[in-house]
Amino acid sequence: MADSLCMMFQNAREHEAAAVHTARALAELVEQGVADEARAAALARAAARAPLSPPPAAVALGAPQLHLGVLYVAEPPRLIVFQQNNSIALRQFWKTLASAWNASAVIWANGWFSCDSDDEGWWGGVAAARGVAHGRAAAAIFRRWPSVPCEEAMHDWLGGSPLCDTDTTDCEAIPSFGTSDRRVEYRCKCRSGHWNTGGAGWLTDASLAADRGPLACTPCGMGSDATACLADTLRISLLAGNLAGILICLVIAIIIFKKRKCKAVAMGMWTVLEVVLLGALLMYTSAASQYISEAKWRCIAGAWLRELGFVACYGSVVLRLWVLLAEFRTRKAHRWTPRDSEVLRIVGAMVLGTTCYLAAFTATAACEDDNGCARAAWHHVTAAAEILLLLAGIRLAHAARNANVPFQVSRRGPAEGFGLEGEEEATSEEVRAELKRLYVQLEIMRSKTLLRDNPHISKRRGGRKPPHRRFSLQALQARRGGKGKSNSNIEASEADAGASRTPEDSVCSVEGPSHYTDGDTQA
Repeated sequence: MADSLCMMFQNAREHEAAAVHTARALAELVEQGVADEARAAALARAAARAPLSPPPAAVALGAPQLHLGVLYVAEPPRLIVFQQNNSIALRQFWKTLASAWNASAVIWANGWFSCDSDDEGWWGGVAAARGVAHGRAAAAIFRRWPSVPCEEAMHDWLGGSPLCDTDTTDCEAIPSFGTSDRRVEYRCKCRSGHWNTGGAGWLTDASLAADRGPLACTPCGMGSDATACLADTLRISLLAGNLAGILICLVIAIIIFKKRKCKAVAMGMWTVLEVVLLGALLMYTSAASQYISEAKWRCIAGAWLRELGFVACYGSVVLRLWVLLAEFRTRKAHRWTPRDSEVLRIVGAMVLGTTCYLAAFTATAACEDDNGCARAAWHHVTAAAEILLLLAGIRLAHAARNANVPFQVSRRGPAEGFGLEGEEEATSEEVRAELKRLYVQLEIMRSKTLLRDNPHISKRRGGRKPPHRRFSLQALQARRGGKGKSNSNIEASEADAGASRTPEDSVCSVEGPSHYTDGDTQA
């Protein structure tokens, strides 16, 4: 029974450590020669007030060399000295204390039933001894048990063999508290993975005796009641969903690795995308790890996988937003842009810090009881850190909401989704007219580009030279003595005709034509 009580004992490691610490403190008092009943009683009261969960119901201290033994019971509060009270009701307390005297390890005592009116019920405890020779002392910490597993030695107390199938049911012995002639009763229920028409709850010995038959349960998947094991079906469906998520993450990771040289994937930091998928895979695995039967490994595996996956996934997303914001806010020609290696280095530092935190958590908070993890304070700290990381990501996302991103997916989405809807196929004439219009616009843009900031062309509209740079044909003719008068007149008339052209008709005009005729368009 001692092993079963140890497994049922919540926070067993903390109670063992408290017993060892109390025994060591009493051994130090014995070695110093100051140990007495008053100091031992004070030490027992302090141990009973230790912040354990559940709190100790009683504490016993002993040093046989000094004929010293005290027992402090928390409810109702009272102090019992071994030399003054060594009744049969208290014999099991002193026996548990003495069981650790010759042992170097912590000893779990067998559970017993106390018939004393003040202490009626099941009791159990853990004892430890420390010190050497005449300075050795022992301490034991006790607690009450609401129930203990049924054993063959209890059949006389239970009025015979329990009406429970030992292969498919769980049996517990509980105090009767005056409900029957016996001080101890029993109750049974179906084990996990089994069902019965009477339900999944506890059935007392009185109800089983009224049914005139032992309680026998049927394994799930057999019988006619399909809803009795609905919880197991739901658990399997959730596990299948988690495994499907893991498979999807693996497939996407393989696709990204094969397409890593694609422009869209390369600009999105494909290595960071792989880390995000790895974190998502670990979080899916943490949910699947809750199906581990042993509480200790379920706690450790769930905590490690979830936190490492959370930091890898959401940490990479937050850092990717930070990179996008850094590119958006930089307006310099030689702007600084974080590289993939720098982002991965920061993610690695975050994962390393999380690993150290989880190592401390595993060393101090993981235990072997049914709850798996002893202290909820670790979970509160972890949840607070996760919320802070998510808030940082929300702040960066809000700051980078107007940033320019490659390919402008958010802007192209509606246009690409609805732009082609309702459009008719163009005819050959419409295509030809559209191409002509495009060619004209290209020619205009080419002309404007050639004329823009050209030092060889005047800024004046029409391209005419300023007055001080003009030459006079009449003055030139006069200097030449009137030779070639007719030719000069013809050239002058042609020059005047050329100068009379409008700015829009001039090939040197900065401005293009304001309108086009149908003839020009079709030409």
